[in-house]
Amino acid sequence: MTNENIEGVVNYENSGVSRRGFLRKMIGWSARTAIVATPLYGAIRVSRNITQGEKDKGIVITQQEDVPAEAIEEKTADIENLKLRLIGVRHTQDFTKKHFDALEQLVKNSSYVVAESGYPRNPVDGDVVPSPEETKNTYFKTIYELAKKYHKPIITLDSINSGLMVADMLTGLVGLSRTMKNSRILTADNTTRRELLAGSIKTMGWLGLTIGTWSPGSIFRTGIHGIVKPKSKEYDLENEVFSYNHIIDQRNVQLTKRLLQLPGLLDEDEVAKGEHVMVTFGATHTAGAHYYLTHPTALRLKDASYAWNYNLLDHEGIVQYTPEEDGEGWRVKKLA
Repeated sequence: MTNENIEGVVNYENSGVSRRGFLRKMIGWSARTAIVATPLYGAIRVSRNITQGEKDKGIVITQQEDVPAEAIEEKTADIENLKLRLIGVRHTQDFTKKHFDALEQLVKNSSYVVAESGYPRNPVDGDVVPSPEETKNTYFKTIYELAKKYHKPIITLDSINSGLMVADMLTGLVGLSRTMKNSRILTADNTTRRELLAGSIKTMGWLGLTIGTWSPGSIFRTGIHGIVKPKSKEYDLENEVFSYNHIIDQRNVQLTKRLLQLPGLLDEDEVAKGEHVMVTFGATHTAGAHYYLTHPTALRLKDASYAWNYNLLDHEGIVQYTPEEDGEGWRVKKLA
């Protein structure tokens, strides 16, 4: 082939682009497209879930719908004299309607019901409050009504902090922007081999940070999961990634530590009234808590890594809400 352009054929020498340069640019373009397209696809899926959640008006479900139900994911753990049944759920009306019968049976057979509480109401010991938390979520409202029906105490032991949630989001945004910047450097024509190696390490590090954080990170993971794994009706708890963040992992560590305190805090006579202690969290918290309950070394390591900012959290401690005999309200008892 000559150095002159032949119609329909790209001549790299005359065009000023080498074959290696052209290949590098194509790889760079593909990589950047994937980096942008994956979280965008994940964002669409996440926004769809958020929209569905906003439609939840906080009604109380009273019977199961005559529709096929997804299997409830369940894990068990024994802590001294307590048998825990960890129930992984979706906080949606549909999930509650499909599983009402099973959920009612779980509550009925329990001695205590442990629930994540979201934003705590900072209760005062001895007060009577209208509900265990200020929530409009159908799932937990239904669980509270079932607990009231069978006179089961509710235990809340969750902490969540809006500031740390924002920090998670900003970390992911920074990671995404740095990943994009380094990917452009990698595909530059004047990049040396040493710069290529160093840039590749930086890019992978920033990409790992992006995927590992909650807000944009979860969007990235959702996009990857949606593309790589076929959509299934079964809710897969094992898919949870135990990354370093506040909204999921740090809360899982704290939830687990507080679960481990329960044997010394709960009334033995009350425990004896049920077959188990029902622990009902969102599915990602159920998977995470069970992992740390069964991997004490991992729990200690993660606990140490988060210890520096524990004082930034909305510490609710461990609070028991016992339904009043007349059914009007719940009496507060701070356990820890």
